[in-house]
Amino acid sequence: MVEKDTPTRVQLKKLRSRTPSRNAQKEQLLILAACRPFSRLNRAAELRDLGVGTKTTSGAAPDNDSEEDITDANDFVDQILEEVQTSDTIQAKISPASLGTLHDSSFDVLVHLGARNLALESDWRRNLLFIPLSGKLAAKVEDVSISMDINVNKNGTPALRKLKVLRLSDINITRATGASFLFNWALRSILNWAVNANKGRIIRLVETDGAVAINEAMKDLGSKLNSLNEFRRR
Repeated sequence: MVEKDTPTRVQLKKLRSRTPSRNAQKEQLLILAACRPFSRLNRAAELRDLGVGTKTTSGAAPDNDSEEDITDANDFVDQILEEVQTSDTIQAKISPASLGTLHDSSFDVLVHLGARNLALESDWRRNLLFIPLSGKLAAKVEDVSISMDINVNKNGTPALRKLKVLRLSDINITRATGASFLFNWALRSILNWAVNANKGRIIRLVETDGAVAINEAMKDLGSKLNSLNEFRRR
């Protein structure tokens, strides 16, 4: 006579059929372990229960030293990665990525430069009514910002494609010499007015002639780098 609380053989068979197989549990756990971080202690216990990282023989109890296999975090991660590499189920779910072959190509470098409290010094020379005048200038720019588009070809030679002045604050002439001690202050005031009144022309001059000068410097630098590379190859 079978008690009411004891399941029959048919019921036990149904219960077993609803329980996932041991291999299925192992594969599911390995997939989860490879795809997201997990707690070392909890996952170690689950892997130990499923027989990962343990040495067992048929009909024998698990080895008592099995916990030593996962005492080191590096070894534990190595075991997981090894299982990922050797598991056909996991490999079937991973799609390999491939990169095309790049032949003759170039790339652009976008540079944004900015400076504050920029100090400038220069010498000036001019003929006024056939009288040569010369002196020194010092100026201060509170804020300046420029952008450059530089193309590097397949040979590694850079070339400036575009130079743009994004922002330029007022230019303050702090020192001007060459008009004698008595009139240097007047020269400084005149230059302050003239420079800021023609700030648009100064910006266009930087974007055109300045870009040409930068390109020449880049070509010279590129030729020197190519010569250095040829010397190293020898």
